[in-house]
Amino acid sequence: MTKKANNCLPVIFTVKERKLMADRLKNQVGPGTLLHVDNIRRGCWSGGRGAFNLALENVKDEKYILILCDDISVSKNFRQAVEEVISCFVSPSARDNGRSPLATAGQAPPIAFFHVAGKAVERARAAGKSWVYTQVNIWAQAMAWPVDMARDFLAWQDQYFKKSNWSVDGRYSAYVAYTGIPVMVTVPSLAEHALPRSSTVGHCPPVKRTAAWFILDGDPLAVDWQAGLDAPVKDQLITWEKYKEKFGSKNLA
Repeated sequence: MTKKANNCLPVIFTVKERKLMADRLKNQVGPGTLLHVDNIRRGCWSGGRGAFNLALENVKDEKYILILCDDISVSKNFRQAVEEVISCFVSPSARDNGRSPLATAGQAPPIAFFHVAGKAVERARAAGKSWVYTQVNIWAQAMAWPVDMARDFLAWQDQYFKKSNWSVDGRYSAYVAYTGIPVMVTVPSLAEHALPRSSTVGHCPPVKRTAAWFILDGDPLAVDWQAGLDAPVKDQLITWEKYKEKFGSKNLA
């Protein structure tokens, strides 16, 4: 019998024009998945903020919330694989072994199940590693956040982005730059951007955003998620001062 998933609470955010697409994704992700429909569309962040609020209002014993965009396709056994990935960081053995760049701080990391930056993924793939870590190339399509960190992120972005309509991705990147906490990225991606030239998170076409390596028909339950966990491939890290210098003049409150 398959063990009941209990490490994360998935939430999809969408707009009313795309609800049918979101409903299909909800069925793929499985029972217990919540759906936030942004009927007012107060800007690119309102949908993301609504998804975080919905997740945190409903979370019980889950260790993570999983925030999903409506226009992704997911791998086979996606939900089970997400649970397995998260267990790498929340199980007692994971905490005791300290097998991640963040373990010494006692902090489970945010986890991205979709990644665009190809060079780091190629290096990890060539080395037989299942992990990349980054603070810059962060995408909002499929991100899991530790519950306490998600609460802190919301409070933080309310302070720093009060006057900004900056994208969901940009807010994620700013937060991890400010805190110094890198995002762990699965290699391969378990989600793909099915509408890569359409966006509800704040990007403008014709930018195309697809995964550097999507697992496609492969089974993520067959991936060795311990491979490279203690020495993941570094993508890009950035200090808060450098982030503010590069992005802050237009986007920070």
